[in-house]
Amino acid sequence: KVPGNATLRAAETLWTACKASGRTVGCKAAGGSRTAEEAAAYLGLADEIMGEGWAGPATFRFGASGLLDALLAEIEGSEAASSDAAY
Repeated sequence: KVPGNATLRAAETLWTACKASGRTVGCKAAGGSRTAEEAAAYLGLADEIMGEGWAGPATFRFGASGLLDALLAEIEGSEAASSDAAY
């Protein structure tokens, strides 16, 4: 666990290279998202570069342990516990 893993700019560079390869590829955005808003930004960027619907179980996943807690808290209307506290 380190701060500042994947960034939107890094994902943009990665997805642009993947798109240019002409091959079907997958991607894991490690540690880039901790909130629903950040996750939405990654999914929007993936749609923009790779095409709408590219981001799915076979091609994309988030590698962010705190994101699940944040999404569940948002659905439940509560505040997410900080996953950083354990590290």
